[in-house]
Amino acid sequence: MSAIGKSAGKSTSGLIEFVEIPGQGLRVDLSDHAWLVPEADLQNFYAATIYLQPQGQMVLADGEFELVLDLVCDRCQQQFKLPLAEKFKIEFEPASSAESLAADHHCSDQEMDVVFYDEPRLDPAQVLQQQVALAMPVKRICGENCRGLCPGCGVNLNNSAEKCSCRQENDSPFGVLAALKK
Repeated sequence: MSAIGKSAGKSTSGLIEFVEIPGQGLRVDLSDHAWLVPEADLQNFYAATIYLQPQGQMVLADGEFELVLDLVCDRCQQQFKLPLAEKFKIEFEPASSAESLAADHHCSDQEMDVVFYDEPRLDPAQVLQQQVALAMPVKRICGENCRGLCPGCGVNLNNSAEKCSCRQENDSPFGVLAALKK
């Protein structure tokens, strides 16, 4: 990540008023748990930094985070760890600039990372929570080759030690027809 100019450092997760951000920028290191999502594994390393740069009424946020999530696989229901490291850029603009947009205006890719504010302040922990939520996978799968659970008996098909009797009977595409014949 590129630092924005020479920046003063601050280690906090409280509200930051835009008028408190020096012209050369502000680096905010979040070392507490306030920004972590419930799925975060607190036993592993986590870190987050946001660089804030004022530009008139607008503030640019250039940030990054790194953490490990403790998730449950949607296919096999086994717990697994997912390392997550992301960089992001957000523009904070006054809500008055949003009012100038037409009702049927289509957002460009550059406008997708714009947050319109009513009050000239931000909560770094909340910004990071939103970015972590956006970076989390929609489908939580422990691995590309996860075979999931048998729909008949519920056995985890990834474990070779456990045998699924349903699966052996219906391995053939015509297994369902054989079951109807009985």
